[in-house]
Amino acid sequence: MRICLDVRGNHFGGVLTYSYSILKQFSEINTEHEFVLLLDEYQFKKNLFIIKDLKKIVVPVMNPLKILLWNNWVLPKIIRDHNINVYHGFKHFTLRDTCAKVIFTLHTASWWLYPELFKKKELFFWRNYYNFGIQSSNLIITNSIADKKLLLETHRISSSKVKTIHLAPEIRFSKISDHKILKNTKEKYRLPDRYVLFVGTIYPFKNIETVISAFGFAKKHGKLPHKLVLVGGESSAYGNSYRIKLEKQARELGLNKDILWIGQVSDDLPQIYSMADVFVFPSLYESFGLPCIEAMACGVPTIVSDAGALPEVVEDAAIIQKSDDVEGIGVSLIKILNSEELRQKLIKKGLERSRNNFSWGKCATETLAAYEKIYYGNNK
Repeated sequence: MRICLDVRGNHFGGVLTYSYSILKQFSEINTEHEFVLLLDEYQFKKNLFIIKDLKKIVVPVMNPLKILLWNNWVLPKIIRDHNINVYHGFKHFTLRDTCAKVIFTLHTASWWLYPELFKKKELFFWRNYYNFGIQSSNLIITNSIADKKLLLETHRISSSKVKTIHLAPEIRFSKISDHKILKNTKEKYRLPDRYVLFVGTIYPFKNIETVISAFGFAKKHGKLPHKLVLVGGESSAYGNSYRIKLEKQARELGLNKDILWIGQVSDDLPQIYSMADVFVFPSLYESFGLPCIEAMACGVPTIVSDAGALPEVVEDAAIIQKSDDVEGIGVSLIKILNSEELRQKLIKKGLERSRNNFSWGKCATETLAAYEKIYYGNNK
């Protein structure tokens, strides 16, 4: 079986982690199947997918309209010319009939749940694009049961057409104890001695205004010496407008000197997690929520919201609060930071949950099984 893995457009965040981690696992799996990797020039130049033994086809970076045209006129020809049996779009897909079985991964169903949080042009393009893809694909992969449920509630499709495959933390996410490495990371980013941590794209869905407000509540009522460290790059859809709004909020609450913005981080992220006293992640919706699993894998007590897949992912290994409950999240911060017994309980449960239930090997194996089932049916 020849499988085309289309990872175009995945340049940062959880979708990039997903794409790279699965491709790496595929390159190491002993299989008779052949993989063809479709990536864009930006990914190629930035060496985002340096993976051995995968044939690569590089295409230009395009705006949404050109993507739509290219996917429907050029992509089917590539599928045909390379004798592709199964096409897996990690973000994109063709809407035209092809000789291949078409699978795509829907990384969020939030387009249908929170339309008001998207810019109108962005919402119009992607929601219609995915609506067509959902109807025309042979199989849709979601990252969580919560996303599958939302997808089935908003579209007239069979449950058998949607398969849930959980994501996982990269193997590098574990508790870092090397004092020299930690010291160098702390100096590099000028990290405070004690801090509350948030990791995620600076984007309205991440509900960072609640992170700031809850932190302010904990500072005021818990007399905490901690700073708040925010890690993440700005969303291309919002630019710096959301961050400007958050900075204004911090000034109004008198917290601007207690908040450290350090932008997007990759290689040093395990150390930053490992030095945090608590991780807080009250998103309005998450299709999976990789940062909370990464934090737990690094031994950090974690607070998440009850939105989307987060309760499904953390179960009882983290404290769960409503996404708009500033006081509840603030009180949870105070409790964790003042109770060593609670801290150790959450650390232990978080490590067990992240280690025993999620791995990229499992994710890749389940994905490969989905390819085989959609192509061979029940004959293999």
